[in-house]
Amino acid sequence: MTPFAIGENTDHLAQKIRQEYRRILAALTASVSAAILDHRTRTASELTSLVFLLCTVGDEVPSAKEAELWDVLDLKLRSAIEKQPMAPGLFGGIAGILYACEHASRADKGLHDLSEELRQLNPGLVSFGATSKAADYDLISGACGILALACFARGFSADDLDSIVTNILRGKASIPAGENLGIAHGLPGTILVLLRARKHLTKNRRNEVDSFIRAACERILQAANSDNFASRYPYFAGTSGTSRLAWCYGDLAVAYTLCEVHEVLPSEVLRSEIQISCDAIAMRTVQNSGCTDLNYCHGAIGVVHMIRRVLNFGDHAGLRTSLMMWMDYVLSQLTQIDICQFSLDKLDLLDSPCGALIFAKSGVDGSPNGLSHMSLID
Repeated sequence: MTPFAIGENTDHLAQKIRQEYRRILAALTASVSAAILDHRTRTASELTSLVFLLCTVGDEVPSAKEAELWDVLDLKLRSAIEKQPMAPGLFGGIAGILYACEHASRADKGLHDLSEELRQLNPGLVSFGATSKAADYDLISGACGILALACFARGFSADDLDSIVTNILRGKASIPAGENLGIAHGLPGTILVLLRARKHLTKNRRNEVDSFIRAACERILQAANSDNFASRYPYFAGTSGTSRLAWCYGDLAVAYTLCEVHEVLPSEVLRSEIQISCDAIAMRTVQNSGCTDLNYCHGAIGVVHMIRRVLNFGDHAGLRTSLMMWMDYVLSQLTQIDICQFSLDKLDLLDSPCGALIFAKSGVDGSPNGLSHMSLID
């Protein structure tokens, strides 16, 4: 995959967004510190968010203060792990905490070594991933999220991955007619995490995965809307209608997934469909996108990041124009943020300002970070 080279106008917008990004980030350090130092019992989702936030703003505080914050956060994480049980999921559960800790460790941040404590949780997560029913396969809270963690974090064996993949393939042997068409809960998310896992699998298992991916892509293509809707794809297979232009659902989720598949399993049918989907994406406006806030899951930051990633697979003039429109919109929203009224009360990676700011730099630069990797857009 060739990194997308931005033009002069896009680069000018990116520089302005970076300036606003740094302004807001610098002002947030006190709020992040307060959120870590308070005595509230934090949920798994909040702890995951705090790890990623401190990785993001740590360079903005003196080294001694940063070390203190990592020490306090370390204690909070250990306490949460000891107090089990928590939900297993990747977004909102224990798998998310493990993913964030692995990211902090790889980024050489100040988090103490929690590997022994974290590895004790692996067998339970593998068991959940290997026995979940079809209704519990999604990336957010199900087996696909556990598989994403097992592909990323240390302490998971090839057998662990194989058992989760086996369960997913078994449960998805018959793809239902009304299958969800989003990354968060549906077929695209399943495809993306299986693509990530396939390099760890035996040749026979890899062949099974490839067969499933081809069948899943065929099912997605069959679900395309008629020409009477703004989006190429609806929310669910077997239905029709305009879906959001977002990470969680919609044409960007589908287009990015098809691009990833085409890189590994080239197909002229997929190549043609990617072009058609990109044409549809380029025609969308902010007003009819369903993504007018700055959040990642279904907001403008997520749209910018995903368009950049799709463009890395191949140039598309319409998407270049669309990217400029969305970056201009993000800039207009960032410049309106009043730091005095900005709140970190809601610590959510996908659906809150804190998550949007963590994603903002990656979305502007078009480069992956820990959170983009966690959301399978890397």
